[in-house]
Amino acid sequence: MRKIIFITLGCITFTCGTIGLFLPLMPTTGFYIITAYLWLHSSDKLHNKFINSKFYKQNIEKTFIKREITLKKQLYLFTSMLIIFLIPCLLINTTLIWLIMGTIYLLHVIGLVIYFNFETLKGWIFS
Repeated sequence: MRKIIFITLGCITFTCGTIGLFLPLMPTTGFYIITAYLWLHSSDKLHNKFINSKFYKQNIEKTFIKREITLKKQLYLFTSMLIIFLIPCLLINTTLIWLIMGTIYLLHVIGLVIYFNFETLKGWIFS
């Protein structure tokens, strides 16, 4: 029963996320994250298949769990994020949008730099 409920709710959130691609007020990323959670927790088989996949090992486990990311990859990540954050600024060219998107981008960069380099920063702070 749990499996059916999780898969059904996952389909609903996936649909909402896809609709959010075309409607600016619906948070696509949030719905897709919820979809991933629901589908991966719907069965042990799906969960194990995903965490043993090449995509997961290279892009999620290595980068975000083990924090093994090179400076080059960090710069690539931040440049990609910058391009994504510039799109709304260019489409809706107002000062408020530039301030909001710029602030959110800077907070992301600061948070990710701290996350990826926590051990190094901890050594500097507490030495």
